Amino acid sequence: MKTVLAAVDFSEGSFAALQFADEMARVYDSDVTVLHVVPRSTQVQDGGIDPKAAELLMDGLLNEGKLVTNLQEQLELFLARAPDPRRPRRVIFRAGTPAATIVKTATALDAVMIVMSTHGRRGLERLVLGSVTGEVVKLARLPVLTLRPDVVPGKKGGR
Repeated sequence: MKTVLAAVDFSEGSFAALQFADEMARVYDSDVTVLHVVPRSTQVQDGGIDPKAAELLMDGLLNEGKLVTNLQEQLELFLARAPDPRRPRRVIFRAGTPAATIVKTATALDAVMIVMSTHGRRGLERLVLGSVTGEVVKLARLPVLTLRPDVVPGKKGGR
């Protein structure tokens, strides 16, 4: 079965990406695979980590079992908000460099596309923190649909 990969970080933008992934899955007659990447703990010091993942890692949840349990709980709450929570989805957690891990997972799954949000950083903040989405777009050899937080459908000012 073909799959659309939705890379999520539990933010509002990634929730919109999940909704778009569902729509794209209907278009491509495929399923949705949800991927959450926890950056390796060495990235906590450099500021290049998802704030929720940093919170998990800094709270001493480095024990893999506790981390996975916490992530599963967060993901269940996240998915329960989806318009059709009964829609079958495969869920994958990985640890690693986010962009490379997203692309590697999409390639391994032979995904038809990657759907993800961008945090909309600009200027110095983007230079310092980098852009996972930008790296995915550069590395991927398959379509990548990206969503900016200021154009999320249903939000004031969104399209």
